[in-house]
Amino acid sequence: MELAYKVEEDKVSIVMPERINESNAEGFKNQMVSIQRLHSDIKPEVDCTDLKYISSSGLRVLLTAQKKWGKDKITLKNVRKEVNEILEMTGFDDIFHVTRPLKKVELGDCVKIGDGINGTLYRLSKGLMVKVFRKDIPFEEVEKEINMAKKALVLGVPTPISFTIVNCGEGFGILYEEIEPVSVAQKIKEDPMKLGFYVLKYADFVKELHNTEVLPGQLPSIKSRYMEWLEEAGKEIEPSKVIGMKEMVNRIEDKHSFVHGDMTIDHVYLVGSELMVMDLGSCGYGHPIFDLQAIYASLVAIEIDHPGYCKETLGISAANGRQIWKLFIKRYLNHGAEEQPEESREGSLNQLLESYYILKETLLDSLARRQGIMS
Repeated sequence: MELAYKVEEDKVSIVMPERINESNAEGFKNQMVSIQRLHSDIKPEVDCTDLKYISSSGLRVLLTAQKKWGKDKITLKNVRKEVNEILEMTGFDDIFHVTRPLKKVELGDCVKIGDGINGTLYRLSKGLMVKVFRKDIPFEEVEKEINMAKKALVLGVPTPISFTIVNCGEGFGILYEEIEPVSVAQKIKEDPMKLGFYVLKYADFVKELHNTEVLPGQLPSIKSRYMEWLEEAGKEIEPSKVIGMKEMVNRIEDKHSFVHGDMTIDHVYLVGSELMVMDLGSCGYGHPIFDLQAIYASLVAIEIDHPGYCKETLGISAANGRQIWKLFIKRYLNHGAEEQPEESREGSLNQLLESYYILKETLLDSLARRQGIMS
């Protein structure tokens, strides 16, 4: 037999036939060995769309392939119900990363609700909405986001229920319970006279989330993520800079606060009288400074580097951005206290956040350049 396969950037995709049994298992084994020898350095993915049956000899071939590739679990995608039952009965569903065929969703005349970090939100039907990811977002990233959303919900983070991943044309989507999300940025834009009201509500919300305790294993460590970025970006940055940035990250106190990763005013939504978050693919635990840095950057720092950013992205003026930050950080730092923070305390914090903003921008720019080189 001859297996069809193709190499796609960082993975080799292998297409399974309709049946693997004793009559063709040896040929299947030889083909898998040949593919593994040619592409041992990239991740394998096995497309089971056409596979209706696999015998124990076929499962042993897959098990050998898993051991020889020696990377993360091999993905068996689009696994039919009858094949999934075989995997479950034999315990092989724990050995591989198994995905079922995705339900297809047609957007048709669906109403657009808003834009997220990496996709667009649509009202699908009564009780449901769908976030459609950009076409360049791989399945693994979508799967990561829905897994993080489910974990965050269990921790008590206010976020809509995420149901399942669906196929939306050339890309993927996540089905959510329907809400009527309006971002804090949009509410301020629509009613600037209530800017103070919305900012204080937003600050209280961010503080409450940062008071949510996350234990190791429940969510990833944000600090570890930065160190991984540094290891990768270090191939593009001069060594002395990398050492300095590692020292900056290491100086951050280890905490177990919930961290969203991008909890800016355009990514926090007012639903009725309550605030909620989505786009949880980058959430984790760590020091709140990782969130405060992103908020400061969106309201103050990026505008300095790129005049007009606040207007284009948030729909507010640069002056309003600075005003929002000043109100936000006063409320955040003195949550539950009567006295206001000293100006020197605010100034020191702004300088610190500016430093971490520069660090993150340098990291992301370097990673983007490296991905461009490798693609």
